[in-house]
Amino acid sequence: MLKKIYADSLTTLNEGDIDFLVAEEEKRAIERLSIEAKATEGTPEVLSYLRDDGFEYALVSNSSLQRLNACLTSAALTDYFPNEQIFSAHDSLPVARPKPLPDIYLHAVKCLETEASDCVAVEDSISGVRAAVAAGIGRIIGYVGGTHVSEDERKTRAEALKSAGSKLLSGCTI
Repeated sequence: MLKKIYADSLTTLNEGDIDFLVAEEEKRAIERLSIEAKATEGTPEVLSYLRDDGFEYALVSNSSLQRLNACLTSAALTDYFPNEQIFSAHDSLPVARPKPLPDIYLHAVKCLETEASDCVAVEDSISGVRAAVAAGIGRIIGYVGGTHVSEDERKTRAEALKSAGSKLLSGCTI
């Protein structure tokens, strides 16, 4: 993305410059998230239900493990996600291949020793839904109840997630 932004600029960026800018942005995001990230209402209750009833679940994300851990800590959700249940397209794969590629889902399914068709994915992004579809996840729930989605945006976002392949919707009324 930075290469495209700077393509018509008199300033040039080499790989080292790009790596530095990305690392600085990641650092700022982690600092902010470690203070501001909060669990969506009802999340601890759902996770407690799943854990207590013996359901196996995981966190599958494009974000770095450092960023995910900052979010989980700030949101008081670390007890629900042991390290072996957290999968990062950025850090868990030999080569980072983010969603919409299915690689991180396929990796998680393999590590959890299950079948993709037996899994349920809860996704809030089009790229996430596409990754779950491509991985052969059996049920895909499009989630629009997060605090990062405004009330005005929920219906449009829900329709986009459904168009991308989610079968069920959660967090809105349409």
